[in-house]
Amino acid sequence: MSLILFSRQGIHFESKDKGDVNALFIPAREQMRTYTDIPQPSTSTVRDRYGQSAGTPLWRKGRDSVEVYGTIPSALSDRRQGVHVHLPQDFVPPEYDVFYFTFGDRWVIHGVKTRTDDGLEQWGVSKIDAENKDGVIDTVVTSVSDRMLEALPEKTLIAVHDDDALQNNLAHALKPLGLKAIAFSTLAQPKSLKPLYTHRDYSLLMLTFALFALLIVIGSVVFLMLNKLKLDNMHREIAQLEEQIRQQQANRPLGHIRNPNSILKAMAQRQDQKPSGVIHAAGKAASSFGELARIRYQPVVEKKGKVPIIVELSEMENDLLLYQEEVAKSVLRDHPWVREIERIPGAGAGILKMQVQVE
Repeated sequence: MSLILFSRQGIHFESKDKGDVNALFIPAREQMRTYTDIPQPSTSTVRDRYGQSAGTPLWRKGRDSVEVYGTIPSALSDRRQGVHVHLPQDFVPPEYDVFYFTFGDRWVIHGVKTRTDDGLEQWGVSKIDAENKDGVIDTVVTSVSDRMLEALPEKTLIAVHDDDALQNNLAHALKPLGLKAIAFSTLAQPKSLKPLYTHRDYSLLMLTFALFALLIVIGSVVFLMLNKLKLDNMHREIAQLEEQIRQQQANRPLGHIRNPNSILKAMAQRQDQKPSGVIHAAGKAASSFGELARIRYQPVVEKKGKVPIIVELSEMENDLLLYQEEVAKSVLRDHPWVREIERIPGAGAGILKMQVQVE
């Protein structure tokens, strides 16, 4: 398991390993608060009471109070792997009064247990930068020697984190004092002691959700492709059925007609219209606007098989443009061979230009 040593100044030591992270927090006195007016403490209520908006508070509920030690930096709270924050004294067995923990080549954590007037136990913990391994040994031996000179009835715990060479050298230096240096990994935290902060490793859960989302996307794509193929097959089948229906209708005998295809072929051929028929069709349509005066036929077939015909009226039945527009709509509706009607402005009676379909 990884181990991290940190304070409000940041991370001082980190031993990387697989699994969750055990983080030891060294609080400063000015950060620590004791509250007795939080009946049901939670992270949110403690944060509101502590007044530190930046960061999650590191707190623990005591017998009659809530102890707040500081806040966790984002470098730890944002980690994907699980994080459990403890105090260094959480790893000290209850029979010890003084401890020295060494981490890396320079850090010494020193703690001393005291008792208040109410009989409560309190720990005073400090962080010492010894700069190098020799400094670590000198710092521990000197401090232990000074406390022995005070002749206090106390029991001292000395532990070294993951450094066999340093542990052997420190044990050799402590031998005249009758003390031993043990491995920090042999210390166990009581299960009844709640961490100051914890969050679980959500990597597996996030990976599961990601795989589930990927399966949903793949399933949706496959479902869409299958439905598209099915729809394309249905369109092809419909087109085949329509073609079969057309073939059956074309080949079906109709009374005395024995060859319907010849009739369809004749209907598809161009039928030239006589000028008299075209003029009659235009005149019949133009009579709806008023009395005819003259029809001018231009035997020139324009685009899309239309022939322009100029119709002059003696007078319009009604001079209102709105009325003439309604008449034009009815003419186009009732005379499908007339494709366009245009009124030509000019002197005298109304002049209309009609486009008559001849092909």
